[in-house]
Amino acid sequence: MADDKPSRMRFDNTITLGNVLTTVGMAVMGGAAWMNMAERVTRTEQAQIVLRETDLRHEVELRTIKADNREVLLEIKADIKELRNDMRRK
Repeated sequence: MADDKPSRMRFDNTITLGNVLTTVGMAVMGGAAWMNMAERVTRTEQAQIVLRETDLRHEVELRTIKADNREVLLEIKADIKELRNDMRRK
């Protein structure tokens, strides 16, 4: 009857080749994951720098376009005033 009882789990403190290979494999995979993440972060940071430069260039272009449009609108406004004055004189 004593043999029917399940034996208690015992800790086996021996180190086997399988234990070593598993530990080394986990360390290698962890390092590979870290390098992959570092590469992705670097690419993302570079993309942010390019995007920031593009945004600044677009802002300058937009200011130039606004200034040009403002000048054109002022010219149109002056022409309209001139036409009104001409029509009133006739």
